Amino acid sequence: MKTGGSLYGTGYNYYGQLGLADNTNRNVFTKISEGWKYNGFNGLPQFSGGSQHSLALYSNLKLQSTGRNRKGQLAIGTSGDATNRNEFGSISQSVPDRGEDTWEFVVCGTEHTMAIRIV
Repeated sequence: MKTGGSLYGTGYNYYGQLGLADNTNRNVFTKISEGWKYNGFNGLPQFSGGSQHSLALYSNLKLQSTGRNRKGQLAIGTSGDATNRNEFGSISQSVPDRGEDTWEFVVCGTEHTMAIRIV
C-alpha cells in the first residue's frame, strides 16, 4: 500500500461504483481521491472493481464498498437491488467489523466479492 499518489477511474458508473458520490459515467480518467483517508489512516488502499461495485482495502486492514448490492456483494450485511452512490474515504459503506476482522486482500467478481481475512 502506498502512502501517496492519486486514484483515477473511468467508465460505467450508474450504481456509483467509481466512488465519486454520483452516477455519472466517465469517458476520461477522473481523480477519485488523493491521499485517501479512512478513520485517520492515510494511504491509498488496495482497490478492486467488479461489474457494478468496488471495494477498497485500507492501510488499517478495514474494507469499504460502494456500488450495486443486488446479491450482497458489498458485504454490508444486507442485499437488494439498492444503489449506493458513495464517495470512498468519507461516506461509503464500511464493511461491518466484528472485532476480529482484519483483511489482507480483496477481489471483486461480476456479482460477488472474495477476501482474505487475517486470523
